[in-house]
Amino acid sequence: MTRSLLALLCLMLFAIASVSAAESEAEFLGSQACKQCHSVQYELWQASHHYQAMQTAMPDSVLGDFDNARVEFHGVQSRFFQEGNRYLVETTGDEGRETFEVSYTFGFSPLQQYLIEQDNGHIQALNIAWDSRPVASGGQRWFHLRNEMPSDSPFSWTRHFQNWNARCADCHSTAFRKNFDQPRQTYASAFAEINVACEACHGPASNHVQSIAEGRKPVKLFSPGKRPGWRREEGEDTAKITVSRREIDIDMCGGCHSRRNALGEVVHGRPYHDQYEISLLEEGLYYPDGQIDDEVFVLGSFMQSRMYQKGVSCMNCHDAHTGKVLFDDNRLCSQCHDPGKFDQASHAGHTPVQAACIDCHMPARTYMQIDDRRDHRLGIPDPQLSVSHGVPNACTGCHSDKSDEWAAAKIDRPPDEYADLMSRARQLDTTVVLDALPYLGSVKNPAIRRASLLANLPMNQTSVNIAEKLLQDDQDVIRLGAARFFTLATPEIRYQMLSPLLSDARKAIRGVSALGLADLVQRLPLDRARPIIDALGEVRADMGVDTPSGQTQLAMLELDLGRPSQAIRAFERSIQIEPHFIPALANLADLHRARGDEEKAMKLLKRAVEVAPDSGAANHALALGYVRMSRVEGALPYFKAATDRSDALPRYSFVYAVALESVGQLDRAIQVLQQANARWANQEDLLNLERAYRAKRLQ
Repeated sequence: MTRSLLALLCLMLFAIASVSAAESEAEFLGSQACKQCHSVQYELWQASHHYQAMQTAMPDSVLGDFDNARVEFHGVQSRFFQEGNRYLVETTGDEGRETFEVSYTFGFSPLQQYLIEQDNGHIQALNIAWDSRPVASGGQRWFHLRNEMPSDSPFSWTRHFQNWNARCADCHSTAFRKNFDQPRQTYASAFAEINVACEACHGPASNHVQSIAEGRKPVKLFSPGKRPGWRREEGEDTAKITVSRREIDIDMCGGCHSRRNALGEVVHGRPYHDQYEISLLEEGLYYPDGQIDDEVFVLGSFMQSRMYQKGVSCMNCHDAHTGKVLFDDNRLCSQCHDPGKFDQASHAGHTPVQAACIDCHMPARTYMQIDDRRDHRLGIPDPQLSVSHGVPNACTGCHSDKSDEWAAAKIDRPPDEYADLMSRARQLDTTVVLDALPYLGSVKNPAIRRASLLANLPMNQTSVNIAEKLLQDDQDVIRLGAARFFTLATPEIRYQMLSPLLSDARKAIRGVSALGLADLVQRLPLDRARPIIDALGEVRADMGVDTPSGQTQLAMLELDLGRPSQAIRAFERSIQIEPHFIPALANLADLHRARGDEEKAMKLLKRAVEVAPDSGAANHALALGYVRMSRVEGALPYFKAATDRSDALPRYSFVYAVALESVGQLDRAIQVLQQANARWANQEDLLNLERAYRAKRLQ
């Protein structure tokens, strides 16, 4: 059959299939059309995680036990059963006890979730999932995705954080469109294909097929092209690159395999930083040495690796169509690294039978209770950092009966410069700036680490000078880090440094810069404010109106632009979407307080602390509310709670100490300051206050 006839057949298949496809996605033909010319790749895809990312609930896709299975988690009883080919779950919903039909399966290994479509178009993921692992591995059972869950938790299955439309669909379906109706708070979501199909990565194929059918030169699809090549010469320990990696690999894979914010509609072929704002190596996401902490989905880790620095690509290790690694043993690493040197007990301290390369260099962290995901930082185990900085290490991850000190004694490693600098930067240690200059200035260090360290540096003239230089860097992620640094500068410095970035080539950098300048619009003459206004229009168009974070970001923008009434409405929409969204509750409370309505402010703050007692920011804000009401004694427990939390800041301890001293608890105030100075080094305000209180005690 000729290529033109195949192309016409593809178009015919599309005409048949398009009845169920999204109307707005007429450019997308569907994988059946691609199959005609690419049958081998199609078969590989059918066996992949991508194919099974999401399926209509039917006998050949549902893995869970729906044979009248009854379970109870967190005090809620649920029953899974069938009626013909309908899969049903009886459980607690918004209206009490109800029976819901499962519309779709979501994933398949090591767990499968189940999606329920509601009348308002919201598709919600049950937080009870099926463990699809073998019985011998503890699987073939129902389990709950959270260890603890209060009855009014924001992670209840009917709430926003379990919503598929806003939080999952972009990366788990092809050509997804939310079609969100904000006034009605409803979705009419659609997709070209239910799962991650050919065109999810390669882009719409209609022009490609049409050009072939018409005998023209085929319109190219988005593709990474030739895989980077490597060659290891005789006598060399590690291979050298022969075909350079192209950033198109990151553009193709990175959007769904990274922790990031999407910047509007994704268009295949555009650079990553034009479409996404990547999360840097932030506290809560990554440990100080760059190891994964929260779910970060690979790219931020991989960009730290020496392999990425040398040109290794995703597809040097993974098959593009199955997602699987090319080898499931040490041959994966031996593609580039001489097994005669590295796959030996003399290198690892283990025989290959005892531990694989990835056990040491890519330790796994468990998410969703049973889903082990490997760290793509490809680091070297450093137990000494566990002793000094409290980070995990692969050694005691396996040798759980041993201490970090035991492991540190076994491994002789030079100090980890980045881990020390980042740890000090997170502690707001002002002395870190000078020590960080050599690291920031060296192009040998990973760009994402340099960007993350820069974004975390305390602000002084030295850090301003180095950040100004890095604003001109040719690495997108470094300019992004520099832009984030300057968002905390004084108005004069912010305008001077960020206004040129409003015309940066990358959308992510333009957006960060525009938001950093938003509060200056009212103060500037129109000719200088206009570029900021134009850039903010681009940012506003990308804000997620169906997410609490998007509405909160919009509210903060309205505040910066001097429109408090619009800000209140956006905060209220955020809380409507998720009643327990702490940033919206706390910021709306602050806005009401500024407008003189202390009663509304306190009501919101009490609610924030009730639903998020682990939030230092919420506890501190509530304590300040009590102080404004002249109830300092009532504020003290909340001040204390704020200083004890993981998100505490030095100023929380400062204010707590002042409050203690004001009610005659001088010794306790000094104790709080001592603890704070041990936690945050070189904080001038804390040190001075402790000196003053010690002097007062001697009087």
